Amino acid sequence: MADWEGKDISDTPFYKLLANKKQTTFDGLGFAGADSLIVTDQFNTGSGEIRVAIDMPYGLLLQGAYLEFAYTLLFSTIGFILILGLAYHWSDKYFLRKILAIEGAAKQFSRGKLTTRIKLKNTDELGHLANSLDEMADELYASQEKLKALNDELYRVNRALKVLSAGNKTLLLAKTEQELLDTVCRQIVEMGGYLAVWIGFSGAGQDTYLKTMAAYPKAENSAENLDWNQAGNGLKPVITAVREGRVLVVNDTEHETTHPLLGEQAAKFGYRSIIILPLHLEGRSIGALILSAHRTHEFGDAQVEYLKETASDISFGIEMLRTKGDRNRLALLSEHHEKMLRDGLEDTLAAISRTIEMRDPYTSGHQKRVANLARSLAEELGLSADEAHGIYLASIVHDIGKLTIPAEILVKPGKLSDIEYALVKGHVQASYEILKEIKFPWPIAMMAQQHHERINGTGYPLGLKDGDILFGGRIMAVADVVEAMSSHRPYRAGLGMEAALAEIEKGKNSLYDASVVDACLRLFRDGRFKFD
Repeated sequence: MADWEGKDISDTPFYKLLANKKQTTFDGLGFAGADSLIVTDQFNTGSGEIRVAIDMPYGLLLQGAYLEFAYTLLFSTIGFILILGLAYHWSDKYFLRKILAIEGAAKQFSRGKLTTRIKLKNTDELGHLANSLDEMADELYASQEKLKALNDELYRVNRALKVLSAGNKTLLLAKTEQELLDTVCRQIVEMGGYLAVWIGFSGAGQDTYLKTMAAYPKAENSAENLDWNQAGNGLKPVITAVREGRVLVVNDTEHETTHPLLGEQAAKFGYRSIIILPLHLEGRSIGALILSAHRTHEFGDAQVEYLKETASDISFGIEMLRTKGDRNRLALLSEHHEKMLRDGLEDTLAAISRTIEMRDPYTSGHQKRVANLARSLAEELGLSADEAHGIYLASIVHDIGKLTIPAEILVKPGKLSDIEYALVKGHVQASYEILKEIKFPWPIAMMAQQHHERINGTGYPLGLKDGDILFGGRIMAVADVVEAMSSHRPYRAGLGMEAALAEIEKGKNSLYDASVVDACLRLFRDGRFKFD
């Protein structure tokens, strides 16, 4: 600007811009050709006119504003970043971490790791969800552990049943007492899977020693060489158990406190569990059957009962071989074998019934109650004790076909869909298919198949009518309806006994056998029967 002092600027663009401007403020190109804010005024001094123009380039004018804006933008950006960081930290701590924890736990659950727990203690929605998942995992884990324990017990009971079955066959074939004892010992180990077995008889001094009669295996470290004969070496409880005729079980030899020396002696041979079962002859104890196993807690209550039967069979075999002639021997053997067969069948049916009810807790006890009522009806109608017993056994397993139905359908609280109901109805035929190959003295399979048939042909699965339905099936049909209607179900509360009796009375002669209905009404209304 100093270069223009004292010079004529009339031909410059800036002057021409101002030529027609008087006192005013406007935007335009300044003296230096830059965008400027121009303020101009013209006034008379008396000696001439003076034009004053102030040229303020925007670059200089806004420099401070730009700088202030830049600072404002910078601090705003920093503040925004801090806010985002705090928001992320909060969301990570209070939201994202919970989501990731729940997601991780769900993945672990899907892989079968039921010990996974989320353990969120917060009371917000995610905390409640996590706590619910933890509770569900606790229930699943407990169910899994219970099922594992049941499977272990079933495995052990199955071993004991194999031993019992093998012992029955040995009774048929053994010609001498020693052959009976040797064969039983071998079968207990080979078929039952036990570690070792030993049989000893009391000598003349019954309170001081047992004489080895048979053992298996017969290696150097076998039970045969375990000195059961010395009462002073910690094995006195064995002698006491024989003398008193009672069963003695040690399920953890290494930590046995009641009989510590006995546990210590057995543990030396690798026996983690042992059971001492007395043998009897003519009402007195004559010795012991001792089994050992390599696992702790091998001998549960159910298994002990079956092993007691095995000891009883051995005692029976000894008595039979010692005291009976061939003719009496065969008669006793046949009688005993028939009893064992029936007892085994009934134990099997009872075990099957318990298995069904474990899958369907809402109908727990249903089969047992139906069986008790069916037997009472059979007796009321004058059937023989044997016939009534057969109907009772058929009722015990009449719903065995439910094993083929998904558990979630069995316990569904709402109304079943058509497909679900069709699946449920299919359990009747499934019961027949499962039972038909088992040879019972009674038509168990057919009675179970017919308990939903109706005498007018409207029942299922075969639509049988009147005389085509076994009398046992007619009895079971009435017993099943009365029990089902009077008991609670997942989809409804129990309707009560009067409603159940009114239902069978209404269906008398059309749905249900009249004689069975009348017998049922008498039993309940006379107070001679009620469900446990």
